[in-house]
Amino acid sequence: MKEEVKTYVRGLGLILALILLGIIGFIALGIITVGIFIVLGILFIGIAVLALLLTPYYFAKDYKVRSKKFKLKKVKKKEKL
Repeated sequence: MKEEVKTYVRGLGLILALILLGIIGFIALGIITVGIFIVLGILFIGIAVLALLLTPYYFAKDYKVRSKKFKLKKVKKKEKL
C-alpha cells in the first residue's frame, strides 16, 4: 500500500512538473515572439524614417533643397533645342 502511494505521488509530481514546464515554456515563447516583432517594428520604422529623410537627395535634379529642414523649391527645367 505504501509503495502504491509513493508511486502515485511521484507520478502526480512528474505530471505537475511537466505542466508547469509547459506553461513556463509557452510564456517564454510568447515573450520571445513579441520581442522579435518589437525589434522588427523598430527596424522597419527606422528604415522608413531614413527613407523619408533621404528622399530629397533622390529628387535633387528637380528640386533645390533650402536649409536643413528640407524645404523644397521646384526648379524650372531648361528646354533642350
